[in-house]
Amino acid sequence: MKIMLLNAPPLKTLGVTGQIYPPLGILYLASYAREKMKGLDISACDGYKEERETLVRRITKHNPKVLGVSFTTQAATGAYRLINEVKAANPGIFVVAGGAHPTIVPEDLFEQTGVDMVVTGEGEVTFHEILEKIEGAEKDLDSILGTVVKRNGKIRKNPMRPFIEDLDSIPFPARDLIDLKKYPGYMYKRFSHDTDIVSARGCPFNCVYCSNPIWKQQKPWYRLRSPKNVVDEMEHIVEAYGIREFFDQTDEFNGNKQWAMDLCDEILNRKLDIAWKAQMRVDNLDKALARRSSGNRASGWASSDLRAQIRGPLLE
Repeated sequence: MKIMLLNAPPLKTLGVTGQIYPPLGILYLASYAREKMKGLDISACDGYKEERETLVRRITKHNPKVLGVSFTTQAATGAYRLINEVKAANPGIFVVAGGAHPTIVPEDLFEQTGVDMVVTGEGEVTFHEILEKIEGAEKDLDSILGTVVKRNGKIRKNPMRPFIEDLDSIPFPARDLIDLKKYPGYMYKRFSHDTDIVSARGCPFNCVYCSNPIWKQQKPWYRLRSPKNVVDEMEHIVEAYGIREFFDQTDEFNGNKQWAMDLCDEILNRKLDIAWKAQMRVDNLDKALARRSSGNRASGWASSDLRAQIRGPLLE
């Protein structure tokens, strides 16, 4: 079964959002589905790197059985147009939409596009179940947790799917499906190239300006990968792709201070020659964590290097 996953493009590209780092969301979907289902012909493409017209031609020529389209609100208008153009060119492609924007307003997609199904919330398990049922030619696609469907003119919102509590059970993103060389990383870096990772999902705080409430529809809101699993991924990227610098996309690296200390120790204990960047809260940072995160312990400086973006609880 041929599957294509797309990080949908906006009609107009504003700034650098979505361009400097690869789209880990669809790469996580790909790795999870590939691990659970053997023999999938799965591909991924980033709409921020290709013109929409080129993408539509590529998709219709490839003719996947299922097209998964992920997007934020910034890219919503571009995603809507692309979905309609793909459906017009090949109505037989089963289009599944997911991501932040579809999670917020799934009804809007059915009003404005020919989408077949919308996934709300965390997508790995839900997308895998969709693929299993389609591959097995099951006709009952209406009751899958974490989905929204439209039948006989009526929209049906199924219950949210529980979050994956053990994040270590999710395989690393399928970075082999894209060209990492197209993503230069952040402008400030120690090495010539860097890439992103995600060491946790969610956030324990409640800043009013943040989009995190979108995902706080169920618990546990905040989940952590084990330090070993995170550093295993770093080592994998170093060995497989030669990239030695990372930006941790986690909302707050020090949301759990002891876990942050343990992750720093894991990097230091392995003596990795890497650099890494993360976002931290100023009200949960002390001298001990500052020393660990900069590579300094009682035994001396390690080769790892961290540069943190510090944020305060301004509007809680």
